[in-house]
Amino acid sequence: MNDTFEAIDGIVTINDKRFYQSDDGSLIPEGVVKPSDKLEDDSVRKMIGYAQELSDQIARFKEHSFEDFFTAVAIINEEYGIRKGGKKNNITLQTIDGLMKVQVRVSEIKKFGPQLQAAKELIDECISTWAEGARRNSAFAQRSFWHQERGQDRPCRPVQAVAPQYYRRALADGYEGIV
Repeated sequence: MNDTFEAIDGIVTINDKRFYQSDDGSLIPEGVVKPSDKLEDDSVRKMIGYAQELSDQIARFKEHSFEDFFTAVAIINEEYGIRKGGKKNNITLQTIDGLMKVQVRVSEIKKFGPQLQAAKELIDECISTWAEGARRNSAFAQRSFWHQERGQDRPCRPVQAVAPQYYRRALADGYEGIV
């Protein structure tokens, strides 16, 4: 008897019996899976396989391109004394005819730092003072500090007229740029 547990193409083999594993982790005997579900599973796995190959190829392209880009910039800077890049270190290289260009742009990332966390705590304190658990006040605080993807946070500026005493306290504490 073969006691192996092996998953190939989404099929798990246990003691020479084949199972599909469901999204909750349970095992479904291959014989009870509908043909349409098998076709869907195979199609998705095939497309993801192509996407993974393409993703790997793009990663290699990106690595080589950055290396070539920054090598060219270093040579231009060193040998010709021309500084490429602006204040934020955005750099553009282009063909002589201007028909093609490659840019490396540096985006500003605003993080949910300690000052912003302190401002949020002041607003939370204000809301707690007004009415404990009031949904509309809680919604206001949540809208004042919303989150973007990839761990980046971008605050909206809370309206100072809502709670002037807390706003003044935040200003006095040095949080004028974020409230």
